[in-house]
Amino acid sequence: MQKKTPATGKPRVYTAFGHPLFPVYATKPINELVEIAGGVSINREENFTESKNAEYTVEELNRLDPEVILVSGMFNPTDSDFTATCRDLGVHCRALDTGRVYILNGRSRGRYRQLGTWSHGCGKLPPSGPFPLLP
Repeated sequence: MQKKTPATGKPRVYTAFGHPLFPVYATKPINELVEIAGGVSINREENFTESKNAEYTVEELNRLDPEVILVSGMFNPTDSDFTATCRDLGVHCRALDTGRVYILNGRSRGRYRQLGTWSHGCGKLPPSGPFPLLP
């Protein structure tokens, strides 16, 4: 059974480290920023740790069904390459179906976004809402 969006209406966000099956560990700051920006960090929810989740399986990622995927790391692929890798591996989730894959600290053709733009000043949310990347 796939997890549904919480009743709060906050999008469920999965953060990956350069590859779809490499989760960013729960203790990393990006997961806190996701929550400050108004999302639910799947990585924190699932308590990804180095010893337990060095790599994820396609089945596990499909079960989580993230609405948004953020990709961080030094040498990230473009969003289209990341999406193609997901499809080649057999990953199926709402983030891919709706094009809500965002590359952080890297290049992306036409859709580059920085997490820092999602919130401004002391955790206040921008006028467009907690996740302006969502329609």
